[in-house]
Amino acid sequence: MAVKLPDTIGIGPLLSSRVKEISSLSRALTTEKRKGKIAGQQVPRHMRRRAVAHDVRRLPRKWRDRYMREKEAGGGDIPASKRPSRKHRRRPSNLLKEYNRRQRNQFWLETHIWHAKRFHMYHKWGYKIPGFPNDKCWRANYRAAKSSCLMFDISYFNTIEIKGPKSVILEELSKITRPETGKVFSTTSSNLEQSAVLYLPRTADCVNKDSSENPQNADKESTEKEADNDPMEDSDTAESRLIESDVNKESADSHMPIDSKSAENEASEASKENLPNKDTEPSENLPTADDKSANDNQLIGEVSYMWLSDIENTEEENATLWLNCHPAFIKDIWQALSHVFEFESAFDEKIDDASEMEHEDDEVHEPPAKKQKLCHDDKENNKEQSKDTSTKDKKKKGKVKKNIEKEKLAPRNVPIERAPKYACKNGVSITDLQGVINRFRLVGPKKVEILKTSCVPTSLKMKADKAKKKGPWWAKLAQTEDYEAENSEQNERFEQENLDSNFSLIVRDPRLLLPVKKYMKPAEDNKGDTAKSEKVPLTSENELWRKSPFFDHSVRDIVTQSKLPDIAINDRRSKAPIPGISIPVDDRESRVPVVILPDSAHDSIDLLVPAGWSMPFWMCLVYNGCRVGGEKQFNHLHLEQGRPPLLYRYPESPAGQQEAATLKQDLQKEYFAHPPNHRVNFPRLGIVSPFQPPWKTLIKDWAVEDENENTKIMPKSCPEDFTILRDASVLEGLKQSDDSVYQTLDNQDTLVAVRLKIALRGRLGANTLICLPTKEDIEEVVHSGIWEGPVEIQQQDQTEKERKDVTEMHKNMKKRLKRRWKKLKDKKVLMQCQATALGKELDTEKMNHVTDGLNTLKQMRNAENANFGAKSEELWIGGECAVKTAGVRHSCKQREVMGFVTQGDMSYKAGCFVGYGFVALKAIKKWTQMHRENPQSLVLTRETTSLQYRFSHMELIL
Repeated sequence: MAVKLPDTIGIGPLLSSRVKEISSLSRALTTEKRKGKIAGQQVPRHMRRRAVAHDVRRLPRKWRDRYMREKEAGGGDIPASKRPSRKHRRRPSNLLKEYNRRQRNQFWLETHIWHAKRFHMYHKWGYKIPGFPNDKCWRANYRAAKSSCLMFDISYFNTIEIKGPKSVILEELSKITRPETGKVFSTTSSNLEQSAVLYLPRTADCVNKDSSENPQNADKESTEKEADNDPMEDSDTAESRLIESDVNKESADSHMPIDSKSAENEASEASKENLPNKDTEPSENLPTADDKSANDNQLIGEVSYMWLSDIENTEEENATLWLNCHPAFIKDIWQALSHVFEFESAFDEKIDDASEMEHEDDEVHEPPAKKQKLCHDDKENNKEQSKDTSTKDKKKKGKVKKNIEKEKLAPRNVPIERAPKYACKNGVSITDLQGVINRFRLVGPKKVEILKTSCVPTSLKMKADKAKKKGPWWAKLAQTEDYEAENSEQNERFEQENLDSNFSLIVRDPRLLLPVKKYMKPAEDNKGDTAKSEKVPLTSENELWRKSPFFDHSVRDIVTQSKLPDIAINDRRSKAPIPGISIPVDDRESRVPVVILPDSAHDSIDLLVPAGWSMPFWMCLVYNGCRVGGEKQFNHLHLEQGRPPLLYRYPESPAGQQEAATLKQDLQKEYFAHPPNHRVNFPRLGIVSPFQPPWKTLIKDWAVEDENENTKIMPKSCPEDFTILRDASVLEGLKQSDDSVYQTLDNQDTLVAVRLKIALRGRLGANTLICLPTKEDIEEVVHSGIWEGPVEIQQQDQTEKERKDVTEMHKNMKKRLKRRWKKLKDKKVLMQCQATALGKELDTEKMNHVTDGLNTLKQMRNAENANFGAKSEELWIGGECAVKTAGVRHSCKQREVMGFVTQGDMSYKAGCFVGYGFVALKAIKKWTQMHRENPQSLVLTRETTSLQYRFSHMELIL
């Protein structure tokens, strides 16, 4: 049967269905058999070798000449410009350089490598800090804090040293404190570390100048601004400038002597680049001179301080004060200090011209000589000379040893000349000791026992034959008057007392005190019992710790730089006749000054160690029974101790607001990672702001007093800022339910810090609502004892219909854009097929027009996705406008909202959930008036994911 062929053939459909075959045939006909363009690619793939770049004989003879010509035309043997491989960077000889390079943008603790193998690491405040362990740790950490010892590395806390006349220091620092808070800088005799709350200066001269910014980054920021404003500078010049600065830094560390002035200046500039404060974002909405009220109430944060000189002598001309502050507060603290002390200049900032010329001369190298033809005798002589020089170079290279300890200290401010130091008026100088001092915090009942096992005091006496010779720093210190007696008295105090005051000791090298096994209990010594039984009479107060050599910069630098390498310590331990036996003290052993700062209020001890000695003390403490925690455990420890974490105590500060914004971003990202049908519908639960407490709206809502008083009118807008009541006397009156306290307050539109504890069942977490109970609620729970609380009425979702409409419109728009894109794409393919089939050139004008259309549609699609995402998020949780419109006080239909919980979690000590938050002052007033007979101080709390109210005990925090 004959097959009937079609009368007509569609050229377009036929070509579009055969476009792949036609394009492959045309490509096969036009291209050559060999695809390679250079000589090295002319051989089959299985015969190609990378070694041909070094030995041309790897190629066949017919391609060798062409390969050599191509190689010479390309510049010959050029070293690879790409970044070295990870295998190369991880070699032991290059590993320390790689670690120092990685610390340029984020500062590492000395225990970073130890933590990085066992913890999740966080990048916060310019540091790499341990977040939480990789293993299950919560119960183990609680057991350690309860019955053993829990330890944290808080070396990321910054230390600032202020030197000068004590009267001037106290007068200037009084401008950035408030006496009503009860936490100010004082000269009262105390052998413990004290705390103070800092504010921006009261005066109107608090203007945002270049000098008011962080002095550590002033020069760097000015150069960056100039680079940004220069339109002629491209990325290559900027990159070359950065490379040049890195080269200067390396040359200052490696080529120039440490004691020369130019080396100190280069090192100080290099240390400034490694400071973590350069990455911190500037705090927003800083007060200016025009806004005096905001300037008066701008809080910075809490710091701890201690006087290192005679505190009773207020007229001392050379007093020393150490400030220890959280890295989140450091930028604002430098801003406040620059205002009150009026920085004049920075020491050692400029380099002398002579030193610069010497440094340049050291780096100048002669250009290589041109190649010349040599006769046979000259060649033989040159060969012999080259052999001699090569053997000499090998011998020299064999003698050179790397100073590993010095390379580890490259990012640190050691020696002290590298630390930024600023001259102020009235003879005051301020030094930044960041990266100079390590700080460990120990918590638990066995902290004193472990600390005494790891920090063993030692004598400073040397042998008689060596005492006449030039000895180490501690031998010279022992020759001073009465210091040996003072040191022995400190050692006796340390052995007899329970560490109730500050101590300064000179201890042995902890690497020689490591036990054989981890968590091994130290052996009992009979001599120790006799020593304890024969107690030496001591003075009433310990004031000797202020004379410690630890506070001397030169001594700390010598201790850090004279540290014996680990190989010497291991060699000495290996020569012990019995493993684990105590190694006697000798004159070669290092002596390390340390400072012990106990905190009796929170039952903790801080150990201060010089730079470079962090890991020896850390390993000794771990081997003697300390368990290590991270930042999460550190914050949870504050909850167990009965106080909120440091950044959550001051939400009105720029650092507190930044922390709240970060937490909001994390919670919001986690919320929208779920599909819509798995998300909590917050509008139905009556939650206006689920991720961050709207403090300003809360204060505005409670600004309206009762109708019978009618003394205030509802403000039209929210206040620009919110304040928290910090007056200690007023808070004490509020805690005792004294109504007369309210009359003494000028501004009652403020917040009060509270502590919460679940009464029956329930949970407390971030952003949990604190609501005002009714009289019926209190009577019901007191009468029954098991009533859980009322249940909130489910509200109507006002944005549900709009949300569905927006989603439907988005889907339709995406379909429309997809159809238009497919139409243009088919048109582009058809044009290519027709040109290939007919053998004609493409119409470039039409093709460019189609390509522009495709790019425009792609941009429209991306814009549609971005707009839909922002609109959808606003409809799901509502924005700031929705919060201001709806209000917070009456967002719940059943009860009034008093405040919010900022930090809450399960407390193993209390056996229930505890939390800390803030409540409006007028809500406290109404709560006390309504519930005079409420001995349990009950309030209602409700989580953001539930309709059930729970009862909680609430008390004010002083």
